[in-house]
Amino acid sequence: RNMAKVVEMWTSAANQGNMHAQYQLGYTYLLGRGVAQDSEKGLQWIRRAADEGFPEAQAALLRRDYSETAQRCRKVAEQGDSKAQFAFGKMYYTGRGVAQDDDEAVRWLRKASDQGNADALYHLGVMHFTGKGVAQDMKKAHPFLTASEARGSEQAHRLLKKLDDPRLLTSNDCSDLNQEIKLLLNSCLDAPPPVNVRAVVFLLRTA
Repeated sequence: RNMAKVVEMWTSAANQGNMHAQYQLGYTYLLGRGVAQDSEKGLQWIRRAADEGFPEAQAALLRRDYSETAQRCRKVAEQGDSKAQFAFGKMYYTGRGVAQDDDEAVRWLRKASDQGNADALYHLGVMHFTGKGVAQDMKKAHPFLTASEARGSEQAHRLLKKLDDPRLLTSNDCSDLNQEIKLLLNSCLDAPPPVNVRAVVFLLRTA
């Protein structure tokens, strides 16, 4: 009875444009609490809240979109499509649409890279370069990056060109160059990698 009363109050408020009530009412219908379960009606209320700018509703729809995308992406990836394998690996790496899992990310990225996918090769190179998601390994990073560049990756080309800049090891003031390199790494990983660029480049060249 109490839940039915709450649903009645939320419905009244939602119809008057209250975003929080719209969001709560949406989940009430999705879960079937105090009302007959109705996914379509639940999503309609959540979308109304999202359209009004309610952050929690917008985030909920984004999570749902990623989840549905991940399901479709897996089907295509399992059929051997390298672009889908790369995308699915990125989903595992970032935890979008699936639970974050570095091992699964690497597994799918390797499937794509084995087929010569330039984006997967670049991502694996950056992961080994920074030690994010895998153990840092200069001997593995460089071949991935050069293979990606050979297959037309502009990002790999720019990164390798900057890594070959002699200022990294000879100049005391290369902060701008360091920042440019980190921006390239960040754009790939979607998170700032805690990497000392000069130290890593030294290891890369002596590996």
